[in-house]
Amino acid sequence: MKKVATKWFVIVGTVSVGIAVLSCLVILYRDGEEKWALNHKNKENQKELVSYKGEKAITPEWGSANSLALDQLAEEERSRGFSPGMGLAESSLYEKSGDLAGAVFSAFKELFFAYQYGYIKSSVLEERLKAVEKNVPNNPSVGHALTACRALISGNGSRGLDALAKINLDYYELDSFPRWIERVFLLASDRGNEKILDEFLATRSRYNNYPFYWLLIARRSRGNAQLDAAERCVSLAPEGPYAEEGRILMALGVGLARKDAPALRTRMEIEALITAAAQTGNSESLKDLLPLLALPDNPYTLYALGACRGVASDTAFGAFFERETKKASGRLAERLRYVQGGRS
Repeated sequence: MKKVATKWFVIVGTVSVGIAVLSCLVILYRDGEEKWALNHKNKENQKELVSYKGEKAITPEWGSANSLALDQLAEEERSRGFSPGMGLAESSLYEKSGDLAGAVFSAFKELFFAYQYGYIKSSVLEERLKAVEKNVPNNPSVGHALTACRALISGNGSRGLDALAKINLDYYELDSFPRWIERVFLLASDRGNEKILDEFLATRSRYNNYPFYWLLIARRSRGNAQLDAAERCVSLAPEGPYAEEGRILMALGVGLARKDAPALRTRMEIEALITAAAQTGNSESLKDLLPLLALPDNPYTLYALGACRGVASDTAFGAFFERETKKASGRLAERLRYVQGGRS
């Protein structure tokens, strides 16, 4: 985890210098012509490849190097999901095409991904956006893009839609980041109908590892679909800014109260805790599961009970559960006795 976090902070430091630095990045692409031919054929909403050079300035560039590279980046993102560096590479290509709004969106995408995982705070995001304003002053398209980026963080969908309305989005792919955040804003407004939701769901291959993607689905879903989406949101980034709401939706979805949400752990979190404890022999790390074991019956508590009982036969873990049982009372004491082989 530290290695990944360090990588993100290096990237964030690079972005803070401003858009101009992005043009110095060099990205290698292979099989460009074949990729472009395939993508070009499948683009029903585009008659030709173009680069967007600001408001009302569209210049066709049939199979240009930048277009080929952007297409290949998009395909890579669809097949493997977003990974650090993709946003910076994309931003550099948009800047070279003269599309500063696209460059802003792509650089912000890099930062927003890190933000979702809790590697940077919203205050840092704002610092970076101000740095872009300083480096590219008095540019309307950049200003509108920055407003939309800020609206994504604040949750101000109407403001975000107003900003995007002043940017020509027709020349971005349907699952591109600017079009994706447009759907985010629409879903947050009274214009977020089932058609918009279906379009949002269709972007899964590109945004599958976005905690925020799953949180939005959880907000719009009910029953098992809501639980699944909320759990995915939390499992992807347990310490991220969207995990708290994800846990609340999990709690409400299984009949618990909002106050019980902080104690909930997803199945993936439970498995990770048990596995780490077994590998290190550190039974004390299982204390994180005790508040979960004390909750009223729910799928996550029952899953944790089974997982804990599975390791309780180990001497070290058995001693840990025995110590905790002596200190516990009520429902938690009953659950811990069950973990040790007794009946709750």
